[in-house]
Formats: sequence, C-alpha cells, structure tokens
Amino acid sequence: MQVQNWLYQMANQYPDLAKVEDIGVSYRARVQTIIKMLTSYNTNSEVKELMDRYDWYFLPIANPDGYEYTHTNLEAANIGNDALFGVHGTQFIVGTPPDILYEASGGAYDWAKEKAGIKYSYTYELRPDSNAWNGFVVPETEIQPSGEEVWASLAAVAGHLMNV
Repeated sequence: MQVQNWLYQMANQYPDLAKVEDIGVSYRARVQTIIKMLTSYNTNSEVKELMDRYDWYFLPIANPDGYEYTHTNLEAANIGNDALFGVHGTQFIVGTPPDILYEASGGAYDWAKEKAGIKYSYTYELRPDSNAWNGFVVPETEIQPSGEEVWASLAAVAGHLMNV
C-alpha cells in the first residue's frame, strides 16, 4: 500500500524525528500502521513544547480494507473509462450510482455483489446522455458505437483485474 510505504520511507529518512509501528491487522489481514512524528522539533519552540509534553500518533488509514476496496474499484473503473473514451471520444462519469445519478437500491449490481458474491460489479449508463429529450431510447445509429465502447471498457477492466 502506497501510504504505508510512505510512512516507512519517512521513518527511514528521518530516524530521529519519526517512528513507525504496526498496531494490528484489519479484518482482511491488512496491517494497520501508525507514525509518531516530531517534525520542527529543533526549530519551533511551540512544537518542541508540545512534543515534549505529549506523544503524537497518526493513523492515516483507519480502515485499510475500505481504502483498498475503494482504490481498487475506482482504479479499474477509471481504466475502463479511459478505454471507452479511446474508441469514439465519448466521455462518461465514473462513480457509484447514488453519487452520480440518484439513490436507488436493488439494482443488478447490488444483487451481483450481495447475493451472488461477485467481487466486481459495474453498471454502465449507455447513450444518450442524461440531457437527451428521449431518455434511454437509443437511436439505431448509436447501438454499434455503444457496443464498441463498452466492449473496449470491459476488456480493459478485465485485463486490469487479472493483475490485482
């Protein structure tokens, strides 16, 4: 994990000012790491006083499982979006349905993750865009380009997930 690597890098770079400690593991066995920092200790009297009086610990990621899940899924979604854009230059918004559309429960993506146990579940909102007067009635001329874009996106996401 990049954040954890950065913590160890800081401790190695500033051994007199930073100490790293693993304090436990998450539900999915990801290590939780804190850093004790003494920055500006020798140059700022207020920092020196506070550091001498208190121990300061920082836990940058309190939920490493959620952090990993979010970054893995968003990374894959962005890779798919880039591949989709590369086909015909169509720009899509990446995010969860409640974040970019509206709150709705019981979608196929919910069922796939919750009931079928499918690890990765994505929803594509196809053409036309949300400002179109005819909703989701796609003109015949846009069916094939939509399929080409979605296929490129799915192939890119699948290729990425094989390496995760």
